Amino acid sequence: MRMVKRALLCVGLAAALLVPGTAQASTPINVQVLVGDSCVSGTGPANAHVSAVLRTPDGRVRDNFTTMSDDTGAWGSCFSLALPSTFINGNDILKIVVGNKSRTMVVPNVVPAIDRVADTITGTVGANSLVDVEVAHHRDLKHTRQFSFTAVADSQGAWSVDTTGTVNLLGADQVIAITAVGNDLFGGLVQVPFVQLTNVDNILDGAANTGANLSFDLFDGHGHIKASTTTSALAFGQYEVSLYDGNGNAAYPVGGDQLVSNFATDATLTLPVSELRGSASSDTISGRCMANAHYAVLTYNNTYFGRTDSTGRLSLSVGNKENLHRADPLRLVCQYPTGDLWIRTGKVN
Repeated sequence: MRMVKRALLCVGLAAALLVPGTAQASTPINVQVLVGDSCVSGTGPANAHVSAVLRTPDGRVRDNFTTMSDDTGAWGSCFSLALPSTFINGNDILKIVVGNKSRTMVVPNVVPAIDRVADTITGTVGANSLVDVEVAHHRDLKHTRQFSFTAVADSQGAWSVDTTGTVNLLGADQVIAITAVGNDLFGGLVQVPFVQLTNVDNILDGAANTGANLSFDLFDGHGHIKASTTTSALAFGQYEVSLYDGNGNAAYPVGGDQLVSNFATDATLTLPVSELRGSASSDTISGRCMANAHYAVLTYNNTYFGRTDSTGRLSLSVGNKENLHRADPLRLVCQYPTGDLWIRTGKVN
């Protein structure tokens, strides 16, 4: 669920937003921009040099790109996708030059907020504007299904979508909200709030509603506090935070601990007793995490999907697909019913 992957996924979306038949030499520059993405597309004069400069609200240059429009006037490119990636923020200043035409605009902050328990998506756009909402729902770690919704903002620009009865929003689902401003399309790309934990690693990461003040409390199996920390969700909701005890020592989440956070009202997670090992001699993998959890096991060459049994255990025989080698790394990702993720690493013996 890393940010670079999210940006790459949106390149195709930006291209899909192009409006056919509007790219003529006499047509003003039109743009399609997603807050939370790295890419911009649009139309303008045909076969012309295109340059884009992205600035902070106070005018500092963040990034730039150049490209060419095609013979219909369509163009598209991305700011840096290499780490550290450049993601477009609401209220950034974007200047586009296509041939002899130029436009400078402030990117509207149309990023939605999400309540995964109430299954609601809300935001603010121009008064009485139409908003299209796309949800990429991950019912497990292998399958994704798209859902589409439409809302109309009220006279104050507020809009809301309730997905109850259509899709149960899970942590790490992707949501895109798009609205038209004149001939331009602006949108926001976010993930449904979630947390990702790794066994015996004191770093937590995930997504929350943009600008949210977050708290995380880690308790041991007896209810004693191990760590308490706070952070803020940055642009498009991404966050990363480290857990330390009262003496400044790293606090590691282990099986039997409980993590409590305020990014969602159901964000109380009991951490599983977990294990992961592979056998080079038998080409088998065994592991354990939450009971009846959807999982993905990653090897050097393949990814295997399934569901743990009622005790949380899994067993795989992979000899028909690959040969495991001693010291090969293994990775187990398990999905809570809320969509939050537990990760365990291991090696082949």
